[in-house]
Amino acid sequence: MCIRDRFGSKYFIWNVGEHPYDTTPFNSQVVDMCIIGYPCLPLDIIFSVCKSMIEWLMLDKKNVAIVHCQQAKGRSALVIISLICLLQVYGHPSEALVHLCEVKLFFDDDKCVSEKRPE
Repeated sequence: MCIRDRFGSKYFIWNVGEHPYDTTPFNSQVVDMCIIGYPCLPLDIIFSVCKSMIEWLMLDKKNVAIVHCQQAKGRSALVIISLICLLQVYGHPSEALVHLCEVKLFFDDDKCVSEKRPE
């Protein structure tokens, strides 16, 4: 599996989609949010996910946070932009959006695509 080959056990996946999936291939290193019926996640869920991701990333510099949504990339993008804003990587949310558009942060058709971590 590409994720394990690339990151070993230093990854954790946040599933922000509406449906859970089998986490066995990912060593059960998945948090299923499973919020049904919202085009965007509620604000309290976004903060909860971001807080959890920040805690995971701070445990080890090699840790990687992966955000996944089966339906569309909108929920994933919202969480990633929120995380970037909370980490104060940029001064304004629009800069975080531009950053997200400039770098490839997505896995496509079971192939790894280059990613970039905020520094």
